[in-house]
Amino acid sequence: MLGSHYDGHDIAQGAIDPASGVVVVLETARILAKHATELDCTVRFALWCAEEIGLLGSTAYTKTHADDLDNIRFYLNMDSCGHGINDIVLNEWAKLQPYFENYAQEMIHDFVVEQSLHTFSDHYPFFMEGVPTGSMTPIRHKQKGRGYGHTMYDTVDKVPLPNLHIASALASRLALRVACQQNFPVSRRTQESVITILNANSEYHEEQLLQERINAFVLDNVK
Repeated sequence: MLGSHYDGHDIAQGAIDPASGVVVVLETARILAKHATELDCTVRFALWCAEEIGLLGSTAYTKTHADDLDNIRFYLNMDSCGHGINDIVLNEWAKLQPYFENYAQEMIHDFVVEQSLHTFSDHYPFFMEGVPTGSMTPIRHKQKGRGYGHTMYDTVDKVPLPNLHIASALASRLALRVACQQNFPVSRRTQESVITILNANSEYHEEQLLQERINAFVLDNVK
């Protein structure tokens, strides 16, 4: 499953965050639709609302489709992924590391794979439900601070068209491999395992508490 949020801030066009990720999700869907009958698994695409005020769209999806979460082999988050040269961040799924590194070798595509977690994008509700998750994001070329995102300078001229092409190609090829991978090495975690990961890292635990406070505030005050 691949997804990105489509809500942005009204101070700019939101070309990087979120539109570049939306474009890559849609282009990946267009590419893979041509090969739908050849896939061993269904590849699902989603665009989320209200990410910026508390991950409300993706959270609602995980609650509404709770009975279907066991069937999600992997969720790849595409938030703002179209503006740079992307790598892969896995959200504390060590068993997937060699698989994605092998994908890079098979594809002769220069991306690195790291393990990390944060609470502030739409992978997080899936992570909290135990679904294997990761994101496409620049690691080696990461800029300091937020860059243009969430500023008045987040305009379409900041998104090079070749980067959208590269990101869409990478997402398509990864989705194809995950969908067709025999004996995928991980499955959905239990809630106990999720909590253990959060409690083992004080930074993750603090971010989770902050996210809960943000969500509670939004639900109490936004009508």
